[in-house]
Amino acid sequence: DEILNVGRRRRDPTLAQLDALAARDRHCIGCQASLDRCQAHHILHWADGGPTDLANLVLLCANCHFHLHHHQWAITPTPAGQRTETHPSPYRITKPWQPPGGGKPPGADPPSRGRPSGGDPPSRGRPSGADPPSRPPDQPPPPVQPTLDL
Repeated sequence: DEILNVGRRRRDPTLAQLDALAARDRHCIGCQASLDRCQAHHILHWADGGPTDLANLVLLCANCHFHLHHHQWAITPTPAGQRTETHPSPYRITKPWQPPGGGKPPGADPPSRGRPSGGDPPSRGRPSGADPPSRPPDQPPPPVQPTLDL
């Protein structure tokens, strides 16, 4: 029998915990990225006293992990009876524009980056001689995000 709850004795999950996470979550709980792209995340952060117990761990890909820490995403329990084959985890990611439990309130989607209605199509690139846009050093380029209706 492998121990799946180690409390505060260690920060990194054990191999048994990683195997159990892979069996439970099966992929990133945010975007369903494959297991080979995932890492364990403490729901209640280790720095805040969170234990390294299976119930306090979820699988996240690096991109979703980054957004969770830097863009106010949150992990919320999956509503009872809402675990499915594509979303087996007892937890889901909630983004700032989504209410807990999923779904999106009307008008809460982030601004569209599509073509504006009417007028000329948007420019494809910077004007020659323009400096590249600046962003904080801890922020990666904006990723292409699938729509997550969890």
